[in-house]
Amino acid sequence: MLWTLTKNSHNASTVRIVRWWLRMTVFEKFIIAIGISAMSFLVSFLVFFSEVARWLSGFLPKFAFAFFIFFIVDFIWDAIANSLELSRMVERKDVLLSTRCEYIGGHPELPDSRFVYLVLGGTRAKPLLSIILNRFNEQKFYINLIDVTETKSAVDNKFGSPGGFNIFMTSTTPSIWKGNRSVLNIEYSHAGRKYKVEFSSFLRGNDEVQLWKNYIACMMAEGDTGIKPYGDWKSLPVPKTKEKSN
Repeated sequence: MLWTLTKNSHNASTVRIVRWWLRMTVFEKFIIAIGISAMSFLVSFLVFFSEVARWLSGFLPKFAFAFFIFFIVDFIWDAIANSLELSRMVERKDVLLSTRCEYIGGHPELPDSRFVYLVLGGTRAKPLLSIILNRFNEQKFYINLIDVTETKSAVDNKFGSPGGFNIFMTSTTPSIWKGNRSVLNIEYSHAGRKYKVEFSSFLRGNDEVQLWKNYIACMMAEGDTGIKPYGDWKSLPVPKTKEKSN
């Protein structure tokens, strides 16, 4: 729900508490809701010992109840709204994958970190990674995957060698349990200058980051060789060429 309320405003989307909430997993949000509820019950036992406790005993239970309701509505709303938004994007013939994730930075035209829609598509001749701020007013920033260059990086203990697409475990966006999240780094050259764009906090967790890495590799290979990757694969359209006039 918070994503739906803030995604149409760039200023609201860049607020730290908004990114902090969206970055958390459902389990982390649930633990916070339980923690606030437990604190309200604890204060109710201390009501006879201080005036502050009496005031808190009236405020905290209401706040805990409101927060728990917000957590439930946010979870249900996001599950439905995100599924509908992303499914509409993937229905297009020129789209392979779509998700919501946190754009950390690196794009030459987008200085502010915030949550975005990420879309993988284009054509076989011109595969694109699209950063979409708002699906309805077409605020988009592109990375031409033809321009991606190989990078030197450390071996990822979980996912193996990142190869040309730098994917590794990082503490850039740690969870409340001090666990690390996967970050997808894409380094590319454009207009004679190198850029490295970073994405994290994918909607479906660390495993989805690996999926995106695999899809990027496969879609580029299909563009080069014309061989369809194994499994239930949706090929990008081949660009139409104009017939030569006699």
